[in-house]
Amino acid sequence: MKKRLHSDNDKRYNLYRNPCVSNPLNELERTNNVVGAYSKACVVVAKECGVSVIDIWTKMHQVPD
Repeated sequence: MKKRLHSDNDKRYNLYRNPCVSNPLNELERTNNVVGAYSKACVVVAKECGVSVIDIWTKMHQVPD
């Protein structure tokens, strides 16, 4: 199966075809701050539900570079 490379015209076409898409150009939105907030929210919800949780995000950030 051949993989097709996308051009700028494809991006513009998709933008016009899907005007309700919040991120039509698929720019990266998963910054460390956003992922950290999501991770913390998952831990809170798990605790509220009485479910065991492993907070890998926090553990990964405790390791020195």
